[in-house]
Amino acid sequence: MYLFRLDDELSHQCLLNETLLADNFRVISVGFIGSFIASLSVIQNAAIFYIFSTSRKLRRQNYANPLLLATFDTIVSICYILSASVQVIGYHYQMESLVQIWAIYVRIAYCLHHFALTVSNFILVIASIERFLANGAHYFEVC
Repeated sequence: MYLFRLDDELSHQCLLNETLLADNFRVISVGFIGSFIASLSVIQNAAIFYIFSTSRKLRRQNYANPLLLATFDTIVSICYILSASVQVIGYHYQMESLVQIWAIYVRIAYCLHHFALTVSNFILVIASIERFLANGAHYFEVC
């Protein structure tokens, strides 16, 4: 497989329009900084999930929204690492086997990523409405 070899003139002309600075910036920002932030997100959301699922005091109360939000945010972060970071690093360092593996699972990771993003947004809306309904009655009381 000649994934990184330029065989035609159009590809060569497009390659000339890319700058080395832009490619290095993409690798640093998406590949390394983005992966680091997503890894921190996975660790912190796993800690939140652990705290909310093991604490007896928190388990007795209705904290399903933070638990679900931590779960789906963890899925979003893992899918970001698998889809964006692996692709940028694989192409930059010309790791052909990594790019081939990425091409196999990217469709599933992309669909799962967008599903988890949508569910996370709905959970945030539901949590906001729940907090409004729980605390909103105090604002409408007549003295």
